[in-house]
Amino acid sequence: MAQMFPSQLPVEVVTDPRRRAEALFFNQCQQQLEADVVVVYGYRWLEPLDNRRATEGEADFTIIDPKRGILVLELKGGIIRRDAASGKYFSRELRGSREHEIKDPAFQAANSRRAIISKLEASKTWRTWRHRDNARTRSAFPATFGVVLPDCTAGGNLISGDITTDNLIDATHLDSLSQRLDSIFRILVGKNAC
Repeated sequence: MAQMFPSQLPVEVVTDPRRRAEALFFNQCQQQLEADVVVVYGYRWLEPLDNRRATEGEADFTIIDPKRGILVLELKGGIIRRDAASGKYFSRELRGSREHEIKDPAFQAANSRRAIISKLEASKTWRTWRHRDNARTRSAFPATFGVVLPDCTAGGNLISGDITTDNLIDATHLDSLSQRLDSIFRILVGKNAC
């Protein structure tokens, strides 16, 4: 079982039907991933852009594997579609016809990845550890990002831009989550692992 932070989902998440997909993925991570893997749910970050303003965001799931690196995931529940002409993303409830526009999940995940790396690289502890090994100082940071669509099977025009078959977790991957993460880490982090 993976180490989960928080160890249990807050009651307001568990009881909110709109957050059912988050609870599902949380439970899958907890049950399927190895004991040395850390999964952080809902990591909120704030990153200064300049002296007057900052940008804030949240990484839905951050998976930290001590042997392979960090995977930052944005999760979108419901049936997701992308309008090819406008490039906009939409989500439809599982049991309904109401559809609403959502933010680009890959853009959100990439922003969260960048913010988390920035925080780590600013840490004195991280810099000390990183500089102890010359090979690590020359390699790229062992982190990547991905998208989780637990309620649908992705294909067609959903796979575009920053969402690829290499960084996507959809409904077909939930029962073999550990193997899917192995593939994502191997392809996207590869030789830059810790």
